[in-house]
Amino acid sequence: MLLGAALRFNDLGEMRDLLDYDEAYNGLDALSLLEIPRFTPFFEANNGRESLWMYLLAPALELWGAQPFTLRFVAACMGILTLAAVYALARELAGSRAALWSSGALAVLYWHVHLSHLAFRALLYPLIGTLAIALLLRAQRFNRGWIGAGFMSGLLLYTYFGARLWVLLAGLLLMWWWIRVPQQRRGITRALAVMVITALPLALYTLQNPDAALGRVGDQATLDVPAILESARLWLNAWLFQGSTYAFHNPIGRPILDLPLALLVVAGLAALIIQRNRRAGVFIGVLALLALLPSLLSLDAPHFLRAIGLVIPVALVAGIGAEQWLRVFHRWRMPLRTRLLPLALILVSAGITYHDFSTWARDFEPPGGNGYKLAHTNALVAALSDDQPLYLYNVTLDDPVLRFMLAPYHPTTLPLFNFPNCTAGPDGAFRYLAPLDYTPHPDDPAAQWAQTRLLLRDLSGQPAGFGYSLYQAESPPVIKSPSLGDGLQADLLNFADDHAQPGDTLDISIRFRAAADLNQPYTAFIHLTREGQLIAQTDVPICPDYPTDQWQTGQAANQTCTLTLPDDLATGDYALIIGAYDSQSLQPAGEAVTVGTITVE
Repeated sequence: MLLGAALRFNDLGEMRDLLDYDEAYNGLDALSLLEIPRFTPFFEANNGRESLWMYLLAPALELWGAQPFTLRFVAACMGILTLAAVYALARELAGSRAALWSSGALAVLYWHVHLSHLAFRALLYPLIGTLAIALLLRAQRFNRGWIGAGFMSGLLLYTYFGARLWVLLAGLLLMWWWIRVPQQRRGITRALAVMVITALPLALYTLQNPDAALGRVGDQATLDVPAILESARLWLNAWLFQGSTYAFHNPIGRPILDLPLALLVVAGLAALIIQRNRRAGVFIGVLALLALLPSLLSLDAPHFLRAIGLVIPVALVAGIGAEQWLRVFHRWRMPLRTRLLPLALILVSAGITYHDFSTWARDFEPPGGNGYKLAHTNALVAALSDDQPLYLYNVTLDDPVLRFMLAPYHPTTLPLFNFPNCTAGPDGAFRYLAPLDYTPHPDDPAAQWAQTRLLLRDLSGQPAGFGYSLYQAESPPVIKSPSLGDGLQADLLNFADDHAQPGDTLDISIRFRAAADLNQPYTAFIHLTREGQLIAQTDVPICPDYPTDQWQTGQAANQTCTLTLPDDLATGDYALIIGAYDSQSLQPAGEAVTVGTITVE
């Protein structure tokens, strides 16, 4: 257990910035359970996924926050627990000594160590499946514990689509025992009932939504005989020569077995064929075939994730091989150092696994366009660490990696820069994400809204299109900031004592701010007066596309108001006055305020 834990926690820090498309989707669904607690047997996004993994991720995300490490830590823990589960199953099939060696073999098996670093729901398949089968065999042996065995068998359905064949095996075992062992029928009936009740929500969901629940299986499955034969050839080759070429699942081409484990597996196969424990051999063979079928009958073989259940039969066979090796050495009265050979093989295999995974974690570069992204998490977190509001400028959240990274900062979808006659956004400094090809320019509403500067540019997703730019936006200098009443304030951005001529049109930039929640839609007015007499005026609804009664405290809108001077205006000084009134009742918001003087020449 300690050896397996060391290998599975190794290099989690090296992977702190690495997040896969599918892993991010799992994290987002788990976060949604924290935001809206609910029971759902299935998540339909990203080709559909069973829900148990997301329910296990949710408390960890609540505790440690949305970051890749949180997802991977949970995955590593599930991988470590599987070592104990395989011990329980091997003890039922081959005794406690073989069980110890089986747990040791799984502890160092590169296939399982690698996938225990990745936050995929498939990792629950070998854990829950192994526990389910072990509890069933134990319940049948002692005629007790049937309820727990039935529950675990039903729970297996919620792990991964490939696990459905092991669920079917569990059901067939219970029905076979019900026929063959009449004295156990009461307990078996309880197990079947609990299994059906546990599996019922997902079963009903599948009947009601077959396209969602079975769509991924239909897309990837094949019954073409030449394709299946080619898959079988690739799988035979994968054991010692050419493994999976999915770069994220396996160092490209690394075979399943290194030489030390291959020796133990060969010894185990020989023992199962020659020795009298054929029950274990048949059972392990059935488990292996059912685990292999989802990859054998689909595209892209050898697919290590789809056949992840196969790690359990491999560990069982290797464990039986190590135990048989020791039995033979003991019979031949070999010296003690020779009897330690199985332990030496496992330790050597551990060293190989450690080296291969550390190399992969250090050198892996996700290929663009294949759903991967090396997220610059540290740079993004550092840029957002001062809790400034984060807004999105023409950046879609289709990329789940970006969405998961931004989850701690709750980016608002306030339509900043989107209105034709005003610009709405936050009152004060903020950060905003923009596409890589975006650059602020003088006519851009972003530049009119605030003074901007580039903080960082993430090119890691190129050419897949995941890249982004992060900008800092600071409010421009304010000339005057009068209160118009009822929590409405007006920041004069570009106008003070000025000069004009008769017939001129004045462009006056104002940022209207909500110092408190505004309950009415307001209209602003600008008056030009001389000695108390109204000379010219303009009335402008404040951001009619996003009226002030929808604003929250701290929001604001930039608006350019125009005031046209009369053609026959006499020379002299005129007062510029700003005020506001309720657009519906026409009641004034407060006292109008003189904000400047215009000298007409």
